[in-house]
Amino acid sequence: MNLNLLYNRKINALAFIFLFYFIVSICIPLTGDDWTWKSAEGIKRLKSGFYNYNGRYISNVLEIILVRSSILKVLFMTFTSYYTLIFINKIIDNKLHPFVSFILICLLPIPVFAQTYGWVAGFVNYNISILLVLIMINIYKSTANNTKNLELLYYFCFALISMLFVEHVTIYLFLISIFFNVKFYICNKMINKKYFSLFIGHLFGMIIMFSNKAYMSIFLGEDTYRTIQDERPFLTKATQIFVEQMNILFGIYNLPILILLFSLFIILLNKYKVNPIIIKIGIYLFLLNILINLLLFKVILNKDIIHAIHYISSLLLLLSFLYMFAVLIINYNSDFVFRKILFYLTGFALLTGPFFVITPYGGRCALASLIFLIIIILIMIDNVITNDIKEKINVMYYQIFVFVCIFVFIAYIIPLSSNKAVEMKRDSALENLNAVNKSIEIKMIPYPNYHQMPNPVEGVYMTQFYKENLNIDQSVKLIPENQEVD
Repeated sequence: MNLNLLYNRKINALAFIFLFYFIVSICIPLTGDDWTWKSAEGIKRLKSGFYNYNGRYISNVLEIILVRSSILKVLFMTFTSYYTLIFINKIIDNKLHPFVSFILICLLPIPVFAQTYGWVAGFVNYNISILLVLIMINIYKSTANNTKNLELLYYFCFALISMLFVEHVTIYLFLISIFFNVKFYICNKMINKKYFSLFIGHLFGMIIMFSNKAYMSIFLGEDTYRTIQDERPFLTKATQIFVEQMNILFGIYNLPILILLFSLFIILLNKYKVNPIIIKIGIYLFLLNILINLLLFKVILNKDIIHAIHYISSLLLLLSFLYMFAVLIINYNSDFVFRKILFYLTGFALLTGPFFVITPYGGRCALASLIFLIIIILIMIDNVITNDIKEKINVMYYQIFVFVCIFVFIAYIIPLSSNKAVEMKRDSALENLNAVNKSIEIKMIPYPNYHQMPNPVEGVYMTQFYKENLNIDQSVKLIPENQEVD
């Protein structure tokens, strides 16, 4: 196919993706913690240097800025989302059409979207941090060792800043920095100045983050929200977190990505003529896992029968990932693709591991791990899809484009725009309202699952800050529309 035509189609797709993220960013309301950060409490935390709060210094400052400027919020969220996709594609050397990675990102579970793309506070912590991880991995892809001193300073500063967003990413970046430095030294018997500069930046950044008193409070059990201490044995606690929370996000609600991951892995093994018995074991294990998750998805709201099957589903998911690890290690020297997948699967595990120790765990915590699964899928697609298939897909470009447009419009634009319309109407009606009644009836957004705590509900800690931001007296009760007042 004509290269100019392919290039133009790619540019058109990227323009569409940028426009999509721009519209989505406009539609994201301020919710939950955003109200707190926008209030005087946010400035109070800033003035204290976030003492005994957390070491996410950069993301905390960004949150304070973005909740006070709609324009900056929209631009920042748009460019971060867009460049996350760009750097995902750079990892696979831009070999696939950007729509592939875009569709996979759109298939992320809604609970993950709600606490990341759909929530400013979650976005500045978790979305920006995974973008920084992707940028860092792309930097590590170049082993050039002729870096100038000014560039070394740039890498040091960038590495330091990247450590001040969210804890599990801070730990991961420090670990891969050690990995790449040690690997380069073993292979070349010399130190890579760029890698070492990044390592020093990561080291200083990690020290700055974890020197915040909040982490000592967590360790001592003095923090009422984040905890590592538990009366339960560690194995019991870890099992419950995996079964009751992680399995839902990685398995039950993640079926499209999981099906693609497992199917492509089997196709990859078949391509490289891995032992047929090993392949059959994988087919049976993956198929059983998917079927159980489909069954579980149908009964997930029934608490009486979900418990036992939940454990079975979780065990199958764990065995599936362990199977992948084992097969990749066994075939480590067979081809570079196995080593590449193993790197990202290990990253998936490292980004997930800290949450077996510290709670709470939610959709936001799973974002980085799921992005790594998407990268693995893209690597396998690039490896197993033949040129003939790519050519046939290119012929169907316009049909695919129309499908993507319809899909994102129904799945995201309609619900998010509806939510934004209700939020704007609600806030406009309440702002500076001189209430004479003890209660005010307010509208609830129609699709609350797309955001984290989107409605100001009485009894929730953040609601007081929602009232403060709109100059509503704290004694006034906000009553959901059509709900009877006691």
